[in-house]
Amino acid sequence: MTDLVLPRTWPHHDAPAAGHRSGWLHEALAHEPDDGRSPALQDELRCDVCIVGGGFTGLWTALEIARRAPGTDVVLIEADLCGSGASGANAGFLMPMWARFSSLVAISGPEEARWIAEASARAVDEIIDFADEYAIDIGHRRGPWLLAASSPAQRGSWRQTLEDLRRAGVEPLHQVSAAEARAAVGVESHYGGLIDPGCATLQPAELARGLRRAALDAGVRIHERTPLLALRPGPRTRAVTPYGSVLADKVVLAINAWASALEDLGRTMVTIASDTLLTEPIPAKLDALGWDDGTSVCDARRR
Repeated sequence: MTDLVLPRTWPHHDAPAAGHRSGWLHEALAHEPDDGRSPALQDELRCDVCIVGGGFTGLWTALEIARRAPGTDVVLIEADLCGSGASGANAGFLMPMWARFSSLVAISGPEEARWIAEASARAVDEIIDFADEYAIDIGHRRGPWLLAASSPAQRGSWRQTLEDLRRAGVEPLHQVSAAEARAAVGVESHYGGLIDPGCATLQPAELARGLRRAALDAGVRIHERTPLLALRPGPRTRAVTPYGSVLADKVVLAINAWASALEDLGRTMVTIASDTLLTEPIPAKLDALGWDDGTSVCDARRR
């Protein structure tokens, strides 16, 4: 087998300027002095499992390995800082997968879809409980999530989802009228919506940085500012980085959209970008709208 070499556009190992970080991560780093526990890799390491990527997937995987198989030697490498990717730059919604139920059915069938969605609903409480246990201030607030029709063409776009849920014997979501949707967040351009009551919002970068601390405390060796340059297969796989490498029995790629840089994966992927606009806190304006109960909202996104 040949080496898997990543293109030169792979993320550099120098941290970007503060102005280029997400607002969430900028805030989280301001609360967290550099503890020196995750230096850039400058050595040759051996381990049982090497995880590439320091976002939610990589960090939760490291913690789960430590929980299920104590004594497993885990090394995690991250191209920039843990939480610097999508995990620390999203909208901060903590929600089950009920609204994506039809997609789950198409992929796995109704029984497996229900199992996945129920597990995701339990995960909302489990993540909040985890943060409490490890004293991670994620700033969470429980409240319903609204999938809103913000144009007439979006009305009823969730009918198939509700039908698939009824067939599966569960009804965790409910429709609301245009008046109810408008009253929920004070927006006059809503034409109805779908409510999931089992949701919350949180500060995602604080969670990612808290997961980093928990993983370090569990014995995971973390090296930030350490991008993967190549994977060299063999009896043990070698993960090559700019100034060192990791020789591992198993390698986990938890790199989100960066997986498109891998030839074998990239040809099967379509990478879709999205933007998040973050404002200063505006409680007075939200109160004036009547948006004061922790409701989070998404557009149904159909024209």
